[in-house]
Amino acid sequence: MESKARLETFLASHPGAEPLSKEECKMFMMEMRKGMMAMMHCMRSVKDTPDPDVDFAQLMICHHEGALAMSNTELKWGNDEMALEEAEMIIEEQAQEIMELAAFLNEHGIPTKHHNM
Repeated sequence: MESKARLETFLASHPGAEPLSKEECKMFMMEMRKGMMAMMHCMRSVKDTPDPDVDFAQLMICHHEGALAMSNTELKWGNDEMALEEAEMIIEEQAQEIMELAAFLNEHGIPTKHHNM
């Protein structure tokens, strides 16, 4: 099942979540925002090239690294088995896609660097 369908199934079967404490929620959101800010910084740092395929690959690496950061935050704070499984699948799939995109860039003479999120 693709990610979107898994997420829609999850949301339909979970009308409400077990809330975190106010302090835990604040810490969770700070970590999520940190991952998003790192992703946006990464995307802004990508230099435009004349090749849209290269630009796409570079930007998608940033995007996938953001998904990894957010999924790791879910694994740290989440408690719902289905959501945790989704985070694990995202980590596995997105990490593979990062490697594939990096290989594409390397084949096109663009050395890749992975950003630590």
